[in-house]
Amino acid sequence: MRVTPVLDLVAGRAVAARRGERATYAPVRSVLASGKGDALALARAFRDVLGCVEWYVADLDAILGGAPQWPLVRALADLGGRL
Repeated sequence: MRVTPVLDLVAGRAVAARRGERATYAPVRSVLASGKGDALALARAFRDVLGCVEWYVADLDAILGGAPQWPLVRALADLGGRL
């Protein structure tokens, strides 16, 4: 089985996106990585702890017509995983 973790990004943070209710999105809290919503720490944990080398990244700011989060997306790509 292949597992692909998801990183939903809003304003430079990984958020827990549920049912499209954007007003309720909060920074992700995880036992895998310290820091609320730290997308890079989560991606590192996905890679190092779970062995996942591929992540689905959704830039919710860009999807809603805002500026793409290119620096964060590039930093995620620099971790060596596939986006």
